Parts: sequence; structure tokens; C-alpha cells
Amino acid sequence: FVSEGLCLPIIRTLLEKDIETEPAAVINRIEELMVKHSENGTLSAMMDYAILVARFYETALGLGSLTLNTADEYVHRYQTDYYLTDQYYRQATELYFKIDPTSELFDSIQKVKLSIDQNYSKLCNRINLEWTRCLKETGGMDSVHLLRQDDFYDEKIKPIQKKVAVIVSDALRYEVAVELMQQLAKEKHIATLTPYLAMLPTETKYCKPALLPHHSLGMLGTEMLVDGTVLNTTDQRTAHLCKYKEGAVCMRYEEVMNGDLSAMRELFKRPLVYIFHDTIDEASHSQSPFEVIAACRKAIEQLTVLVRRLHATWNVTNVLLTADHGFIYNDQKFEEKDKHSITE
Repeated sequence: FVSEGLCLPIIRTLLEKDIETEPAAVINRIEELMVKHSENGTLSAMMDYAILVARFYETALGLGSLTLNTADEYVHRYQTDYYLTDQYYRQATELYFKIDPTSELFDSIQKVKLSIDQNYSKLCNRINLEWTRCLKETGGMDSVHLLRQDDFYDEKIKPIQKKVAVIVSDALRYEVAVELMQQLAKEKHIATLTPYLAMLPTETKYCKPALLPHHSLGMLGTEMLVDGTVLNTTDQRTAHLCKYKEGAVCMRYEEVMNGDLSAMRELFKRPLVYIFHDTIDEASHSQSPFEVIAACRKAIEQLTVLVRRLHATWNVTNVLLTADHGFIYNDQKFEEKDKHSITE
């Protein structure tokens, strides 16, 4: 047993001296302390935070050269290890907001937080610069050999002969989807995760309509036209969907989860149901870093329950979950000098 009084100076040293340069050693040492100190309060939260930060640095240090030869290599690397830097940063930030600011080690925690904010921002910028360089040298977006968002219906929905539910979760980025997959894997789900290339610009009003069936996509001013029509409301999307699949319907997530049980059973007898889920994107409009992070956790929980209900309660075998776009996140304030006006 190691008392709290002995744990505190050990953790302080690990946070202030070793976490960026020897993250693996920090993880091992703190895991040892966790075994020898069974308290579940503030100290436990700080140790959990330290481990997530150390995992971020461990992953970042292991990335090697960020200069790759093809766009496809960047996509593959994101699927295997780049995404972990986003995930560990988000999870660490989520834990940071739960730590008691009156705790003895909070000054050290704040220093670690400031440092990881800066290092994560630099890492994202370096990857972005290398990715942009690669695209310029290899032929732009045509060099990315991924399925396109605007082909989603034809590639994934149209071939399915049985009834299917499609969940469109606004701003559900890849690393959050990975964590959702881990939650679903705790039960008997057979799930796969595949990256798609989103529309440009990656904004809801362009990306979300592109996930519906269509013969053409166009522009009217700044509005997206789907087969020549603007589809801004759920009713408009339902009317459009029925042109391609008789009896299909579009619903908001809240309508599905708050609906009468018997009515929902009838609903999911339809051949195709699109469910629009907006938890993360809605929280982002406040520009509160805490609310965006909390919304990611809430979205994972909501979607886990929704998928389970679709399978177990409403008897839908085929469930596809996709995003209209992701998001870039860093818990740093934008200074006025960093903001630029859009003039065209």
C-alpha cells in the first residue's frame, strides 16, 4: 500500500519531469501506484489523466517521419495510429475538466495541460502541412483512393435488399467512431469501420444532403441542390427519399427515441429509415471546449443505445452509421489576430 502522502510527490515528479520524454515509464509507474493505492477520488482522476497524456506522448513519439509519399499512406496511417493522438487528446481534455481545481497537484496538472495543448496543436499543424504538400505533389483529391461521400447511397444502401436504418451523426469524427465501435463490441455486434472522403467544403448543408440518393448535386447561391431541389427540412428529405425507395422516411433522433414503442415498431417495418443525430454539432456552436468534449461522450452513449434498440427492439438487422463531416479541436482560444474575414 502506498499512501496519498507518498503518491503525491511521485506523481508531481512524473508530471513535471518525465511525461513528455519518458511516457512509457510514466505509464508503468502510475499503473504500479494504482495497484498500491485504491482510492477512487481526486488522486485517482489525476492518475487517469496522467496516463492519457502519457499515452498521447507515447503515440506522438512513435509516429516517426510525417513525410509520406502518397495520400493513401496518410489515410492508412490515420486509421492505424494518427487517430490515437486525436483520441487521447480529447479523452485527456475530458478528464481534465473533471479534476478538482483545489487539489494539491492542480498547478502541475495545469502545466501539463498547457503543454499538451501546444504540442497537440503543433503536431496537427505539421501533419496538415505534410498532407497538403503531398496532395499538391500527387494530383490533389483525385489521388485519394477512398469511396466518396456523394456515392454513399449507391455504394452502401442501394445494394441492400432487406430493410435498413441509416444514422447520420453530425460531426461524428473518425476517432469518436472508433470509441463507439469499442462500446458496441461489448455485445454481439458485428461491425466494421470504413473511411470515406467527405464533400468540400465539409459543412453540414453540403455534406448531409449528399448522403441522400440523387442523380445530380448542384448549387444555387450558397445552397446545395439535390436533383435541383433544396432539402433543408426533414419533410423535404422524406419526400425526396421516397422517389428512390417507396415507403422510406427521414426522422430526427429525438423523434425516434421519444416515440411511442408501438409506433416505432411500425416505423421500422419500412424498407429504409434515415435518422439524423446532431448532438456534437449542436454543442459546437457555443464554442465552449467543455461542451464539445462532453457532447462526444454523450453522442457515444446515445448512439450505443440507439444501435442496440434498432437491433433488439425494432428488429433492424442492417444499420449503417455515417457522419456528414468531422471536426478539428483544440482547447485553445482563438486570438483576434488569428481570425480572417471571408470575403468571397
